[in-house]
Amino acid sequence: MNIKILVFSSLFSSIFALVSCHHEIPVQVFGEVVDSTQAIKSTELQQKMKGLAVLNLTISGKVEDVCKAEGCWMKLDLGEEKRLLIRMKNRDFSVDEQIQGKYAFVKGTVYYDTISIEKLKKHAKEDGDSDSIVSVITVPEIKLVMEASGVMTR
Repeated sequence: MNIKILVFSSLFSSIFALVSCHHEIPVQVFGEVVDSTQAIKSTELQQKMKGLAVLNLTISGKVEDVCKAEGCWMKLDLGEEKRLLIRMKNRDFSVDEQIQGKYAFVKGTVYYDTISIEKLKKHAKEDGDSDSIVSVITVPEIKLVMEASGVMTR
């Protein structure tokens, strides 16, 4: 076999293998475009909030839960079995429930909010909790929440 043909065949096979192995990760954007290069990890959020009442930023983390009814809220993993409730700003957009389990970048405003008993019960029902679990919700909670202007998943 001619050496040029052998070298060309090997080179062509290598290039084909590299190109065929390259897979684009599909990106979904909801609301405003999010600059993922500015994101902090969701596990760093509580440390960043120390001493602050409000913070505008982009965070990244795993989507743990999504509103099944309208996609009007989602929860991002904060680590240590904690989740950040994220509401879509002014309900201008919603997210697809299929993003649950995906990695997301979320741009918006983080602040402390009092979550009423009524809202806590509503969220519990939307999460699929039983009536016995919902009935024991009797006290409002002060939680770290985020109002998102944009969400991007991949």
